[in-house]
Amino acid sequence: MNMQQSETQNIAKIEQVLISRKEVQRLTTLSQATIYVQMAKGNFPQSISIGERRVAWLLSEVQEWCDQKIKNARSV
Repeated sequence: MNMQQSETQNIAKIEQVLISRKEVQRLTTLSQATIYVQMAKGNFPQSISIGERRVAWLLSEVQEWCDQKIKNARSV
């Protein structure tokens, strides 16, 4: 395996990192209620069930959402 293939695989692994609701709240500064309301409206990444009473989000999707919010705020 060459260096480029290894780097591509590492990037793919990073994109699949799961984060908790508390981490989502920390990254976005949104409350728990706002996260779920925005998910229901289709304005926030959907959570992934990882257990009977546990959900998580893909870090890459939450980061994309944050990036889009910043981009929208800067283009006004």
